[in-house]
Amino acid sequence: MQEGIDKAPFNMAINTLERLGAILTDIRKVDQMIMLEPEQRQEIKVSLVKDFYIQASPLLLDHAKEKKKEIQEKVLSLTSSSLKRLININGIQQQRGVKLIYSEELDKKLNEILIEIQDVLQQGKYYMPPRRDLRKAVAEF
Repeated sequence: MQEGIDKAPFNMAINTLERLGAILTDIRKVDQMIMLEPEQRQEIKVSLVKDFYIQASPLLLDHAKEKKKEIQEKVLSLTSSSLKRLININGIQQQRGVKLIYSEELDKKLNEILIEIQDVLQQGKYYMPPRRDLRKAVAEF
């Protein structure tokens, strides 16, 4: 019974790394979607970076508590740039939706956060071997 308990954290870490890899793939796909406007791609990327942090956070607990808190503050402050559309109706201003705006600064910040999270994961010795080497890596444990 104890053997199954010991394998659970390892299996969870492998599953988490696979999900993180899938999110990185999704981010790359979104960056390449030319049929979307840059501001739309950026809005999706903000959401994916937040999801990447949420998925990675269990792996950041042991070795990087302070760094995790620092990254968390950056991630939670992420928002897409936008302008409120206001119109005048009988002299009264009313909001008529929001227009997203692409920001090079935000795009740079998103990439920096992704790199920072991956660096912290590497420091914790978390990495995902290529699929063809996965059996070998698992066998070593």
